[in-house]
Amino acid sequence: MIVRGCIIIHLRHSLSSVAAERDRIIEWYSPLNFFLRQADVFSAWQPGTGIWLLEHDLYKDWKSGRGGTLWCRGMPGAGKTVLTSLITNDLQAQVGTHNVGIAVIYLNHKETEEHSPSRLLAGIWRQLVLRKSVSSLLDRLYLDGQIFKSSRLSRHVTSSPNLHEELETTVVQRSDGMFLLAKLHIDSLTEKRTVKEIRDALNNMADDLNIAYDAIVDRINQQSQGDRKLAWRTLSWVAHAKRPLRRSEIREALAVEPGTTELDPDNLPDMDIVLSVCAGLVVINEEDDKVRLIHYTTELYLQSPHVQARAFPHAQSDLTMTCITYLSLGFEAISNDLHKPLFLFTHNPFLNYAVDYCLIHARGTPETHIRHSILSFLTNCSVWWELWNWKRGITRQSPSSRLWIAAVLRLEQTCRQIIKKGDAGFVESVQEAVFRGDTDLLRILLENGVDAQEIERECFRPLLQEAASRRNTEIVRILLDGLRPSEREYGGLALEAASTNGFDEIVALLIDHHVDIDQRFQHVDGTATALQMAAFSGHEQCVRLLIAAGAQVNSEAGRFGTALYAASYSGHQGVTRLLIEHGGDINDAVLYAASYSGHEAITRLLIEQGAKVNVNGGPALWAALVYGREQIAKLLVEHGADVAAAKGDAAMAKMLIDYGADAHHASVLCAASRRGHRRVVKTLIDHGADVNANNGRPLWEASANGHLCIVDLLIENGADINAGGGDALWIAAKNGRVDIVKMLINHGADIDAHDGLALWGASQDGHGRVVKMLIDHGADVERALQTALRYGHIRITQVLLAHGATIPEKQDLDGSFMVEAP
Repeated sequence: MIVRGCIIIHLRHSLSSVAAERDRIIEWYSPLNFFLRQADVFSAWQPGTGIWLLEHDLYKDWKSGRGGTLWCRGMPGAGKTVLTSLITNDLQAQVGTHNVGIAVIYLNHKETEEHSPSRLLAGIWRQLVLRKSVSSLLDRLYLDGQIFKSSRLSRHVTSSPNLHEELETTVVQRSDGMFLLAKLHIDSLTEKRTVKEIRDALNNMADDLNIAYDAIVDRINQQSQGDRKLAWRTLSWVAHAKRPLRRSEIREALAVEPGTTELDPDNLPDMDIVLSVCAGLVVINEEDDKVRLIHYTTELYLQSPHVQARAFPHAQSDLTMTCITYLSLGFEAISNDLHKPLFLFTHNPFLNYAVDYCLIHARGTPETHIRHSILSFLTNCSVWWELWNWKRGITRQSPSSRLWIAAVLRLEQTCRQIIKKGDAGFVESVQEAVFRGDTDLLRILLENGVDAQEIERECFRPLLQEAASRRNTEIVRILLDGLRPSEREYGGLALEAASTNGFDEIVALLIDHHVDIDQRFQHVDGTATALQMAAFSGHEQCVRLLIAAGAQVNSEAGRFGTALYAASYSGHQGVTRLLIEHGGDINDAVLYAASYSGHEAITRLLIEQGAKVNVNGGPALWAALVYGREQIAKLLVEHGADVAAAKGDAAMAKMLIDYGADAHHASVLCAASRRGHRRVVKTLIDHGADVNANNGRPLWEASANGHLCIVDLLIENGADINAGGGDALWIAAKNGRVDIVKMLINHGADIDAHDGLALWGASQDGHGRVVKMLIDHGADVERALQTALRYGHIRITQVLLAHGATIPEKQDLDGSFMVEAP
């Protein structure tokens, strides 16, 4: 291994024979050298990355506590190894000269034999024993490399034989195991012009990072005015940018001149010069071409209050003005050209950053310091706004008022100024904030002078209702602070929305603000109250809250009748029981609703709670019979339902005959035929139901809905095939019921009844198999041809022509096209 070889060579030449002997003993005792692995892994760390871990509360607690384990999981390739090296380096920097040892183990699944427990323990021991000497060794290695790299420092070392030893001793001692500090010291020595300057610097060399940074700042300030200005502008961008800038981006940012309308390419700085004037505090990562500070401690130093006040008093304002100036260089509007944004971003490196962060930098102090510039930009920022929306995939028309943009970008002071000026955009801004569920944005608008009550009046759909529908409790809370829901309909509409959707926390909030809980709301099929909507939707907690607040349990509205009716109809047993417990009226309509919908458990509950099964002619039993709810019908009869009194409309299924029922009515047979309930139809017929009632309506219903077994049963029991002038054949043909058409024809249906209406219906709706069957049985094809032509059924037209249909005059076809016979 090259690195290890370099270290061993250096040891042999730099350390004493005693130290060399000590090293050989340690190497024999512990061949695993995790120092090298730590140095190798940490070299891959990119400055600025992983800081989130060092700043995490869990890490800080673990670091400052006694004992405990910090367990970090992650998928392969997530960067766990590099983060481990970062933690190790952080701990080593913290302990400094204290008598504290730091040890780290790196495992490799390909080296399981080497990583035996005894070897790993020996590797830990080695790190604890050699802590100071190995970190010093790494400093020496770096120092040797820098001496070799710097021609000036190399000449000084060559001319002064003892200087090399002085450099190593002093730098290693003052760095105290902190590699970054060693690097800063060595970098500062490369600029010294004489051996005396080097020795003076060694004598005054700091052993603290902040002091070292102070010294670098002094060196920057001692440069010429141009170099000093370039250095501080660069450091301001690198320290305060919202993300790392690439080389091309920072060059354009540094080239922007206040008050200009175009970017001068001759003003783009050389990056080697930029790095040089920054005195080693700024580096460029060769892998991603991003410009960064040398270490995260550099950022902490530059952002410390005393440095900010002295070096960057208006950093955010300066960065904002650079972005505003850049965005005002005359970029063309993108309109609907989807390729233009890509072109603009590709050919203008800094545009991407400026679009994203221009007004982010403007928050806070800049809103006062450069207020007029910000307001002026917001007045003429259409191109920037288009690009901002395009980058976020916002394709719909977005509000573009100054107030809306300022609110979206969280420019609170600017919002306040715009509102005071009386600009337009209040309604759209508040409305959009509610739609987005953006509590911070809404709060900014309302706290800075927007009248929520006035906005609510102007919106097409009340904002409080909108927020309640979206289950945004915090938005509802904010709006309620600015509205008077008890005085207007807005609170009630919001309550209806929350009750319908089961948002009990919003229901409770609205009740606390004294909304009208019994207000009626208009729906397509009638009115309803919040209690009825909650009951219908089965939201038990909402029902409970409304009842506790005094909602009228038996209040009737057009859509559901009562809340109990709504719950019974929808099959919500818990809500039904709750309403009964609180005085819900168990009337005949409620029992009917449960029977009609087929909810046996609720029907049983209602009966147990005292529902009268025979009141008003027994509608519940009638509904159960008509809609084939056999188990419910049996349950009702078991509890005394009078079948004969069931509105006089129902005949009994066989199971009910055992209880003495024998009434019948045509409407029941029609309904059973329509729904295909063969057992009910059979029993009705067996007990005297008229199969030809209502001009043959039962057969028509069965034929229309495709119930072949019912058609067969009705015909067997004397149904008139041609009742109503052959309506059954016509509706079966029109609906394409091939098997039923065949059955009706076989039982003597009149093919040409109603002037061939059956063939006409089949031709109109394009049922080719039915058309062929009717023609084969002698149907008249003349009238059907015009219908097939008019509705564009080519194949049926050809069949009709092939069977002798005559093509009418062109004008008789009302503009339809002509088709040749096959």
